[in-house]
Amino acid sequence: MAMKQGGARKNMAQVAKELEDKLLRNHNVCLVFGMAGIGLMVAENYILWSHGGEPDGTCEVLKLATSFTTAFLVLFLYVYHRRKFEHMRITNALLQRDTFVSSGILMAFALEALCYLVHAPPFVNVEFDVHFFDLQQSRWLPSVLSTDELFTLLMMFARFSLVVRTLRYASGVESAQTRGYSNMNNLNVTTAMALRMLYERFPFGLLTSLSAVLLPMFAFGMQMAERRANHNLDHYPNALWLIFVSATSVGFGDFVPLSSLGRAMDALAILWGFLMYAAAVELLLRLTKLSKGEARVSKIVSNQIANTKLRQYAAFYVQVTMPLPVSQPPSQLSSRLSSQSRLSSQSHLSSRLSSHSHLSLSPLSSLRSLSPLSSLSSLRSPLRRRGRATSSGCSASSRRRADRR
Repeated sequence: MAMKQGGARKNMAQVAKELEDKLLRNHNVCLVFGMAGIGLMVAENYILWSHGGEPDGTCEVLKLATSFTTAFLVLFLYVYHRRKFEHMRITNALLQRDTFVSSGILMAFALEALCYLVHAPPFVNVEFDVHFFDLQQSRWLPSVLSTDELFTLLMMFARFSLVVRTLRYASGVESAQTRGYSNMNNLNVTTAMALRMLYERFPFGLLTSLSAVLLPMFAFGMQMAERRANHNLDHYPNALWLIFVSATSVGFGDFVPLSSLGRAMDALAILWGFLMYAAAVELLLRLTKLSKGEARVSKIVSNQIANTKLRQYAAFYVQVTMPLPVSQPPSQLSSRLSSQSRLSSQSHLSSRLSSHSHLSLSPLSSLRSLSPLSSLSSLRSPLRRRGRATSSGCSASSRRRADRR
């Protein structure tokens, strides 16, 4: 019986692993169809602009191809969510009575499919007037936008979630081990958690990849909005340059957006630049922060330097205040005293600790504040007493010699 249960668990684990691989393949297929639809619509817009805004057969063929790629995208998205439901049931992430509808996965699929269905319909292209305020002329001027341009920009932003899901798989949160650890720690595996994990491990790679996706999108929106209002931004390199300059907060002023949509794209680029600056500061602080081992070594080195300085000050204090032997002749005593006074004049220890002081000083500051001059003055009195004792001893010995004679 136990062998049967072990074999059943092994089969379930194999099935879960196979479903994970299928989910990853389904997501890659959805990503390919989503990016292909965006590429087709961008090409259709450039052809439309080259013809002065009049669509031709090539534009309609590209829009039909975009519709087919969108249909395949929605189909594989349904397969993806269906397999995700099966995987969650096998891994006990759902209750046994939960269905595809009651689990909420069908609702998630419907909302995501509605976002991906946004695209320019074939054989339909409507132009409408928009107005922008020209600061140089101080008046409102008319401009034109088409539905193909707006649908293309909306497609870019709507299908950006496919890139976010790719980052979710790249972070490793979709693996069985990560889900097991998350369940043990009562954590919900979310997209925000996946992005934080990626930022913790690969900060430069994450920020670079997101910038490589977002900035070209903003540049296309800038060109689309400004091509009729500002002819300097009718070229994609100029629009990309303006977005890059705005993101870096440089602001050369060579190109300025005039339309409301162009200013909105510029504002998004500036906000992204602020996030990049904040991330750069955080990364700099992370790189300059010492690890635990490095902090311990730094503390040991600091203590060694402090102890060395303390021993040097202590040796200097002992050398200054040390009593002199009596057996030395007066010439050596005077030279010793003069050398000590010279050392005291060269040092900056000019104040003596008062016995009534209420300040609490460290041993190092106490040694620095001691003055060797006071020690020298206290040293002279014992030397005088020893000199008098020596002279009296000499006179007594001479008196005894005279008595013997």
